[in-house]
Amino acid sequence: MRPSLRLDDSQREDDDYVLYKQLTKDICYLFHELSAYRSLMGDLDYAGDYPRPYWLLINRINTGQDDDRLIRSGILILFMAMLDSEFDGSGISISQHQDAIAEALSNFVPEDSDMIRLCNVVLHGLSLLKNGCQPDDRFKEDSGWAYNQFIRQYFVQSAI
Repeated sequence: MRPSLRLDDSQREDDDYVLYKQLTKDICYLFHELSAYRSLMGDLDYAGDYPRPYWLLINRINTGQDDDRLIRSGILILFMAMLDSEFDGSGISISQHQDAIAEALSNFVPEDSDMIRLCNVVLHGLSLLKNGCQPDDRFKEDSGWAYNQFIRQYFVQSAI
């Protein structure tokens, strides 16, 4: 049986399909936006373009569908971009939910070593933010790795 994506009982069961498609579109749009900059960066319209409670959804994306990994990795990339926005002073999107995000990621079950690393870099970034620190070399290096490993690979796979 597939886990429900619905956040409450007021949503219809077929809303799961609609929400899954919306999440897929959000992540594809994020990857396309970030590809224009050739790196992870934080100056995005989070309230307008990424309005969903992704921290509540990341652990519900275990549907057995082809885009599960794309969505889960994309949510983590989104968190990294939000962290970058906090670090450079251009936004506050992640600090409003950083405890909830950290809690959700403590329950996150990665499917492979790349997802473990991606989750760990978000947790590291949240720790830096909580302690009032700027991004360190590890966060910067992992941001470059994440861009190459997930965003560039998204486009390579799309071209095949």
